Amino acid sequence: SGATAMKRLHGVVVSWIGDKSFGFIQADGSTAPQVFCHLNDCAPGVKGLANGMRVSYIEAMGMRGVKALDCRPAEKPMQELPVADRSAKLGR
Repeated sequence: SGATAMKRLHGVVVSWIGDKSFGFIQADGSTAPQVFCHLNDCAPGVKGLANGMRVSYIEAMGMRGVKALDCRPAEKPMQELPVADRSAKLGR
């Protein structure tokens, strides 16, 4: 059936077990089973996730079912700070 395009999905971390470095994500608008996510499969620089955190990720099939790859916080922009925030931090 050919390769499917890898599109980014969004969801919410519903269960993160920090000492085991894994958890589960519920995809937005989906009643499908939660998606497994391990810290090793998160985007570079991600040190951990937290319950209730909005994330974006790519779904892939793992050995035990669907898992999240390149998972990253959705609300964190890739640049540092918007210009307005930067000037506010510089002002007194």
